[in-house]
Amino acid sequence: MTNLIDQNTAAAISEATTDYQLATGLIGYALTYPDHVNRLVNMVRADDFLILKDGHIWQIITDLHTAKLGIDSASVLGYWTIRYPGIELTYTDLIEYARNAAQGLENARAYATLIARQKMRRDTVDAALGTINGITEGKQTTAETVSEGIRLLSDIQSRIAGLNDTGVTYTQAVGEIFNNLGVKRIGIPTGIAALDRQLTGNGWHPGNFGLFAGRPGVGKSIMLIDMCRATGERGIPCEFFSLEMSQQEVSYRIVASRTGIDYRRIMGSQLSDEETGLIVEEVEESTHMPIHIDDRGGVTTDEIIARIKTAKRERGIQVAFIDYSGLIKLPDKDVSTINRMLAELKNCARTEKIALVVAHQLNRDIEKRVDKTPVLSDLRDAGGYEATADVVVLMHRDVMAGSKTLELHIAKQRMGPVGRQDVQVNLATNRIEG
Repeated sequence: MTNLIDQNTAAAISEATTDYQLATGLIGYALTYPDHVNRLVNMVRADDFLILKDGHIWQIITDLHTAKLGIDSASVLGYWTIRYPGIELTYTDLIEYARNAAQGLENARAYATLIARQKMRRDTVDAALGTINGITEGKQTTAETVSEGIRLLSDIQSRIAGLNDTGVTYTQAVGEIFNNLGVKRIGIPTGIAALDRQLTGNGWHPGNFGLFAGRPGVGKSIMLIDMCRATGERGIPCEFFSLEMSQQEVSYRIVASRTGIDYRRIMGSQLSDEETGLIVEEVEESTHMPIHIDDRGGVTTDEIIARIKTAKRERGIQVAFIDYSGLIKLPDKDVSTINRMLAELKNCARTEKIALVVAHQLNRDIEKRVDKTPVLSDLRDAGGYEATADVVVLMHRDVMAGSKTLELHIAKQRMGPVGRQDVQVNLATNRIEG
């Protein structure tokens, strides 16, 4: 029997590395996103953690949540010194937990489930070994030992059933709606007043997938860059993936939008003294613009998602812009591959709690029609994009006539009305107004 017990101990030690990664990821997420702890505390118990110190930290987090107190490093350390004065825990330790936090609530919930399941597995082995030891060593009758083993396994089975219930009841959902009655749902403004009026909640919300589609030259890049500019001006961290233009050209256009100077003159350094002064002021003010531009081309879906996760973790981005979808590197262009790309991007937006805004092209068929008004079927690879996006804005402008009026046709809005809004586009200063 000694060999069996030793093997069980060895198994627990062998899985310690995995348990450590799961524990640090879960605890780090709870410290980084305390508002999400209510979705985690009922999934895992303090004694589920293999490492005692991790269990102690989780117990404190659970107690702070139950008492409706703030969850942060200072609160955890304050409770720690009272409860566990003989065990060292420092700010550096907690920073390390946060640095290794799980990426997104969905992953954190998966970590919690795995921690609980691994504890159940250990308990199952312990129950089996206890039954064998009890019978072999004669400490209990066979009936008593088996009865105790059945009781332990029944408890484990109940916990497994509880873990499988990862949703919420209708009562819980209605309760959450009631709690939010009277609270105005305010999103992240696009910076385009006409568009914000049309979007439910006045802008983007976490998990949104917005699609702006038009023919070449209509103003897709101008639209995304100007929305990025407006987002940064509000102090909201955002990431701009420029798969077509260089970082320098994107920067020129943002500066033009903010200063009112023709971006081509900025690029050519053809500036008056007054305009040079505006650029100098912009350099100083740019430190307050949390915009990060990534212009690495030829990137795959996985690479974009990885960079979004890094940007979320390191810079706390709330919006990511991609200009444009057709330049994402795919192994092939068949429907299943494109749909897989869209599903992965949408899932990334949801798990990272960011809004994802993507530029896309309309197909050429629209050019053959007398009525150039775009419709959803004009989307390239229409089915996947139409199904995945929460908001689809089809853009039209009479490019050949040099029109400055840009038609924004909100052709789909999952939680709101559709309709048309007209705005004015200034090609020289990369500005959308209306």
